[in-house]
Amino acid sequence: MCIRDREYWNLIVRTEARFGKQAQALADEGELAADQALELLAATGEALVAMTGAQIDRMTRDDGWRLLSVGRQLERLNFHAMALDLGAETGALEDDAGFSAMLTLFDSIITFNDRYQHRRDLAPLLDLLVLDSENPRSLGWVTDTLRAVSYTHLRAHETRHDL
Repeated sequence: MCIRDREYWNLIVRTEARFGKQAQALADEGELAADQALELLAATGEALVAMTGAQIDRMTRDDGWRLLSVGRQLERLNFHAMALDLGAETGALEDDAGFSAMLTLFDSIITFNDRYQHRRDLAPLLDLLVLDSENPRSLGWVTDTLRAVSYTHLRAHETRHDL
């Protein structure tokens, strides 16, 4: 295992241990408040984002990197599509809290409020989160990106074989 791999592994182990220790401490206190759990999850999420960013930043842009990027995009597409489906199915999108939660999940609160001046209508929400090819969190942007990556990879592969 190279030094960089050990550094990442140790960071993962420390993050997991910190999460477990803090979660256990909250559980030992008795009643676990939702805001405490959300704070712990947010802190852990920030650590995971930092790890992912550092790892991806140091990778060469080869087929392995492209495969990792495609995997991340597919995971995002699947997760966000399931979240929208669940929000629509349960009626959560019709509630202010559910509407805001969906915007938060898609990291699109600022964009939505800037464009639609805080309107709580389903059509603008779906426009931004599903159709908008300029919003990197929308399903449309993700599918366009996957299509472009696939096309670029196929063209590069064909070029290599033509040589």
